[in-house]
Amino acid sequence: MDDQPLPGVSYYRLKQTDFDGKFSYSPLRAVNRGTSSITDDPAIEVRSFGPNPFSDQFNVEYNLTQAGETSIMIFNMSGQVVFETSKNDDLGSNLFNYTDDKNLPPANYILQIINGKEKVTKKIVKK
Repeated sequence: MDDQPLPGVSYYRLKQTDFDGKFSYSPLRAVNRGTSSITDDPAIEVRSFGPNPFSDQFNVEYNLTQAGETSIMIFNMSGQVVFETSKNDDLGSNLFNYTDDKNLPPANYILQIINGKEKVTKKIVKK
């Protein structure tokens, strides 16, 4: 994730290192962020998030620059979706409350919030 992307075209690739020290690179990808300034407000801004680590519930408060359908997913570290929901959110402040009714095992997870073409990811830990 690039937390401070530059305006215009940026080029990215991933490096994967195996346990034996061998590595490989992903194909090069170009991302065009246009000419907007990096000081533009993000489309999704997480204002508060926690508790982290959590036992059976956590809350996410976030701001949106556009109203509409928001998808919220939780992935395990293998990339499998272990929770998924969607909701209609308002412009501005929104709240998501997660209750672990699936009894996820203690582990690291990735929370992803998607609204329109924008997404934000956060690491969360279940204790």
